[in-house]
Amino acid sequence: AGIISEEECSSMIDGLRKVAQEWRSGTFEIKQGDEDIHTANERRLGELIGKAAGKLHTGRSRNDQVATDVRLWMKEEVESMRA
Repeated sequence: AGIISEEECSSMIDGLRKVAQEWRSGTFEIKQGDEDIHTANERRLGELIGKAAGKLHTGRSRNDQVATDVRLWMKEEVESMRA
């Protein structure tokens, strides 16, 4: 507890919403140094909110991030099939 302050959390959420909007609008810029989508998102978040972005994956491995992404994608796909 106390790893991410309320201010950092709020900043991260706002920043991630901006990153998501950039992806949706096609304006997100992938840069040569980005290893994958996770590092690209964290890099962009850092550009938007500063060093607090480095806490984005605190306590989560890359494998955890990928597993979460797959679950979220699958949930959206299932919901779209129901519509």
